[in-house]
Amino acid sequence: MGSVSGVDVREALEAAQVPPRRMKAVLRAIEEQGITVSLDAPARAVAATAKRSVSTVVAPGEPA
Repeated sequence: MGSVSGVDVREALEAAQVPPRRMKAVLRAIEEQGITVSLDAPARAVAATAKRSVSTVVAPGEPA
């Protein structure tokens, strides 16, 4: 039938002060009405794929 962004759903739930224990029921009701909730990839996903450099420190007397 339609779609809504996950951000919009979260903001609406917060604005309506829906307690966390009721959020699942609200999401289920949205799904039952044929409404799709589209989830955007979080910005963290980009940061998680960034290349990291790793250095190894060898103590004196230890083999390298």
